[in-house]
This record gives sequence, structure tokens and C-alpha cells, in this order.
Amino acid sequence: MQGLGEIIRRLFRSDTKTYQRRVIPVVTSSPHNLPFSTVTVCLKQIATGDLNEAGAAALAYAFPSFASREGYVPTFSPAQYAKTYDPGREDYAPERRFAGCASLPRNRYYTVCIDSSGNDHGTLLNELYAYYVPQKVGRLSLGEYEIGKDLLLEQISDYSPDYGPPPPRVIGLTFPPSRNGPHPFARRRGCTQALDYTTLLPLLVRTETIDKVLDLRDGSVADCFAQEATALRNHVGEATIPVFPFRKPLNTFNEILPELLVQERGGGQFTRIVGDWLRRIGVNALIFPSARSDCGVHIINGQMVDYIGRNLVDYRGAPPIGNLIFTSDRDHWFNRVRGGPGTTPGEEGGSWIELEDISQYIAPVGESQGTWQIHGLKDWRQKQIKQLLKEVDDGEAPC
Repeated sequence: MQGLGEIIRRLFRSDTKTYQRRVIPVVTSSPHNLPFSTVTVCLKQIATGDLNEAGAAALAYAFPSFASREGYVPTFSPAQYAKTYDPGREDYAPERRFAGCASLPRNRYYTVCIDSSGNDHGTLLNELYAYYVPQKVGRLSLGEYEIGKDLLLEQISDYSPDYGPPPPRVIGLTFPPSRNGPHPFARRRGCTQALDYTTLLPLLVRTETIDKVLDLRDGSVADCFAQEATALRNHVGEATIPVFPFRKPLNTFNEILPELLVQERGGGQFTRIVGDWLRRIGVNALIFPSARSDCGVHIINGQMVDYIGRNLVDYRGAPPIGNLIFTSDRDHWFNRVRGGPGTTPGEEGGSWIELEDISQYIAPVGESQGTWQIHGLKDWRQKQIKQLLKEVDDGEAPC
């Protein structure tokens, strides 16, 4: 039988040493002791199935590839992608974080609200902004509203009785005019006056009970996840190959947080690998921290009393995962939140850089032990958007 070193060397190609996945007759798995739970949560997402024609056009224009891989706007070339990720892959649109592979529908993602009203502290809005390319789209603004209270029907530019009654809660997407007239999207919609053009993205808010959930809000569950995920192994016949052969397994969730919060769309290699693993072992859903919002959890005497910035991905009924093998030869875990290729909207290429002004707080031993918070993620992205908008001439963008 071949030694571990020889098997690993055969898995890597000579022209790249970053992220590999091959369709070969193996099974990637790991014995696990993950503590699943049954949770009742209030979930929120854009109700893409209820979008009218105007809303669908606005979502595709403003946030390409949020709802569909077909709208993907490459942030670097196929050659750059192949060098960085997966030689031989023809589909360069990244799957979403923890998807595992492209077979998971994009509508399986929700924000986790703190109550039944749908309050997620702006997490869904921040997720949308990650798909916004200011140079191509021009200026826009987002807000969450209650129809008839925060937003009147008269303020909706494309409202028509033919669309039927609007849902009670919506995201209002506004395209402001420039000195040259209507916003390019408004002109596409036939608007001739230099006025704000507002359309609606309907929201689905519902409370649901789900079993076999891996809930990373729970500190003990999160630590167990970190220990298991960083020690994953591939089982190839009689051989056992570490997925991360040059990195030591970690003990605590705080140590793995920077890997989960990588700002690259799709989350990077670690979340791709973990998504595959979780689907393979039968997890129904994962509750994880948002990489686009400030996030954290507040613990008092071992009990969670509050949290911010949480998403849920629903794996129930997802298509089967193919037989893949994963290896990575990076020799360290990230210890700071980083941006990677394509992190900045409109960026060509890019490199791994530690993000400035991102702080991580971990409560010391005491009644708040287990409390942690990441601060600065929202402000960092808004700063990037503001800088890029300087290149936009009064909100103009290509028609």
C-alpha cells in the first residue's frame, strides 16, 4: 500500500498547490461526534418566487448572481480562477458559502431573525451588498419596509394593480437619478423623468422547527465543529488521507472564525469543503455567522441570551453529493479575517490580505464566558463601496 506522503503528492498537480477537487471513485467522510439539535427559528429571505417582472429585473441588475448563477459577473479571469481554485473546471461561478457544490439551490439560504417580527439587524441587506458592483450598476439604496407604514404604494415607481397586493414586508430598492437624467435602470424601465425609481423585493418571513441542525450559536457545539472540521480525512480504499495534512487541528471555534469569515464570495476553500462534508453526513441545516455583517453571540452563565449576524443554510432534500476528494497544502489557518481574489466589487485578480479595522472580542472567564463578537465587517464593505462610487459619475453606469 502506498504511503500517505506518496498519495498526497499524487493528488496535487505540479502547476498549483491550493485547492483541488477531483471526481474519482472515493468517499470523503469523517466519523463525527457533532451534537445536533432541534431548533425553532424565525427565518427570512427574499421571496424570489413572488417577484414580479419589475422586481426580478431590478434584483438581477443590482445584485447579479445573488438569486441565480446565471447572473454571475466574474471578478477575475477563468485563467486566474483555474490557477487559484480548480484546474479543469469550466463553471467559474462560485457556489454560496457552505453549499458544498453547485447542486444546492441558491434559495436555500436565510437570515436568522431575533424574533418573529423578522428583525435580523440588517443581515439580509448586508448580504445583498456583497453582490453589488458599483462601477457597473451605479448608485442605489436599500431599506426594509412595512407596506402602508414605512413605505406607501404611491412611492413605488413600478407598482401596478395587475401585480396584485404587495406583501406586508419588503426591501425597497431605489435607483436615484443623476444630473443627466434617470438612473440607467430607470431608463430601461421606460422612465423619462429625473426621479428616484423604487421597486420592491418581497420578503418571506416564517418560523420553522428543524431537526438535525448544527447550530454554531451554541458555544459547545461550535467548539466541537471546529475540532471535527479541522481534522477531516478522506477515505480512499484502505488509505486515510488528511484533508488539511499540513495544518494542526484546532480546539476552539474562535480559532476557526477567520476561515469562516473570509470575504471572498462563496467563502473560500474551507467552507466549500465543510459544506460537502455536512451534506454527506446528513445534516439538515447549519446556522452559521454571516461574513457580511458584524456577528456574535452573548452568553450568560452558559446560556445564549442574544446573537447578531446569523444565517441558515437548509440542506433538506438537497441532491446527492458526488464522490470527491479534497486536499489543501496551505500550512496554516488564517488568524485574521481576510479578503481574497474578487473580494472587492469589480476587482480583477486580487490577493490575500488581512482586513484592517476588523476586531474580534472574546469574553474572559466568568459569567459571560463563551461570548464573542466580530466588529467592523459591515463598515469595511461600505467603505469599499464608497470608494468605488467615486469612480461613478453622479450615479451613471453603462446602460
